[in-house]
Amino acid sequence: MFAILGSPALTEWPHWSRLPRAAVVLVALGLVTSMVALVDSERVAIQTGILETPLHVGANRIGTTADTPADSDTISSGCAIDDSCTISEELASAEPIPVFESSSTGPVDARTQTTAQPAERPNATTATAASPSESISDATVNAPAPSMAATNSQVAQTPSSAAVSVLPTAPLAATPQPTIVARRIVLDERFANNARGWPNNPQSTAWLADGGYQLFARESGKFVAIGVPSIPRLRNVTLTGSFRKIGGPPGGGYGLIVRDQEVGSRDGLNQEGRYLVLEVGDLGEIGVWQRDGGRWIDRLPWTPSSVVRPGNLTNEVTVRTLGEHITFLVNGTEVTTQIDATLAEGYVGIFTGGDGNQAMLERLLVEPTD
Repeated sequence: MFAILGSPALTEWPHWSRLPRAAVVLVALGLVTSMVALVDSERVAIQTGILETPLHVGANRIGTTADTPADSDTISSGCAIDDSCTISEELASAEPIPVFESSSTGPVDARTQTTAQPAERPNATTATAASPSESISDATVNAPAPSMAATNSQVAQTPSSAAVSVLPTAPLAATPQPTIVARRIVLDERFANNARGWPNNPQSTAWLADGGYQLFARESGKFVAIGVPSIPRLRNVTLTGSFRKIGGPPGGGYGLIVRDQEVGSRDGLNQEGRYLVLEVGDLGEIGVWQRDGGRWIDRLPWTPSSVVRPGNLTNEVTVRTLGEHITFLVNGTEVTTQIDATLAEGYVGIFTGGDGNQAMLERLLVEPTD
């Protein structure tokens, strides 16, 4: 540019002194602008592959070919440096785009193979190391770093978040529990004292001694039958007694009375009455009889039973009445069931028989049967 301004054609022009100084300045600025545009267009052409050699190589003056060597008049693109060789307006006005290659130390200018500085490309950030085949676009390079501050909604949706939402759980089904029916015990007698008023005479057939109630058939051919004091007539009842033999010859028996029709007549001496007797014998037998006035009616004569504990061992005897059914159990095992419609209800009591037989009743329970 300065060579042009200093050329003889311009300096010897006779009308310079007549031009206003402002016009001279405008002319100079126009020339400077044209030169800058030409240089930028040349650089764009080189970067895009249109030119391999700058247009001004070997030239002393822009726009002349007089001093240009012959071997540089024509460039590899086939465009001679003359009026017919022009650059399109798009290329001349395009913004120069530096070409970068990825490296481990940062962007590299392909033209100089030197590390590009951030100042060479405004608003660009240094890219991290990438593979040679990986191109980094402006959107990727200029993208802002992701924010590490998560919102409440993001935290709630993240499984690893500390705020874990607990899903409501269905209530567990309750484990069925066995139904426990409360026992309605009318009497639980252990004979610690005689508050109930049992017949009590050691010289007779019954008395309290040694933590139990002793029954003794003293007279030959006579039995001992005693009603339970202060117990009303019952239709459905469960009567349980724990007995053991304490004296007398083998062959005697002991048991329970149900459906007694006469109140207060079982005193251990009276031999009359109407009731049912269910007995266990010390020989391992069971039997059921019905007393009718002054005689016995066999309902079940003496019958061996493996559930009976023989001799002086304790046996638990149970009679359960429910309507017409009279069930007999020994040591928790049912041994027989009798059907009787003649005696619908009555009183309860205890019994021992056999000449000289002695038995001890250690406990007696009376419960209504549902």
